[in-house]
Amino acid sequence: MIVKNIVKNAAMFLNLNDLLETTLLGGSKTADDVQTEEINFLVACCNLVCNQVASEYITLTDTKSLTSTTGMISYPSISSKTIVDILKVKQNGVEVEFSCKPNRLETSPGDLEIVFAYQPLVSNINSTIDFNNFKLSERVLSYGVVAEYCYIGGRYDDATIWDNRFKTSLININRPRRELKIKKRLWI
Repeated sequence: MIVKNIVKNAAMFLNLNDLLETTLLGGSKTADDVQTEEINFLVACCNLVCNQVASEYITLTDTKSLTSTTGMISYPSISSKTIVDILKVKQNGVEVEFSCKPNRLETSPGDLEIVFAYQPLVSNINSTIDFNNFKLSERVLSYGVVAEYCYIGGRYDDATIWDNRFKTSLININRPRRELKIKKRLWI
């Protein structure tokens, strides 16, 4: 997903037509300072929503293989992503004990496979977000962006409406689909 499309949808939902006309969102007019600040604010709201989704609804995991001679591994050497939790550490396919310290992971030395949960980082309007093939769409994320925008702006009634749309959509994405069966009927 591209952040620009999420911000475009959010601007459309918020009826911010002057932002949609800027070159930052695919229009023809050059954005002034106020419009640029507003778009950056929507990108910040998108970052908040992505972090909320990754921490409350969808666990994003990744695996990193590396070799350690001391068993002490700094978090930045594991990944450039924002690590939320270390889920497993394996050595030769077998899980080994580990402990998480404030600035490093401590485990046994050797060839390791580290499984960790992370949060996506939205740094600018041209960033891409990968939710690992979950059925999450740009439209659903834009509901959350609009809700955050309204909450921060003090429009609590509007924020509640958009937040309900956002959370309902997230629940529907995670809900298992069942086959609909209709019982046979006897006809007289």
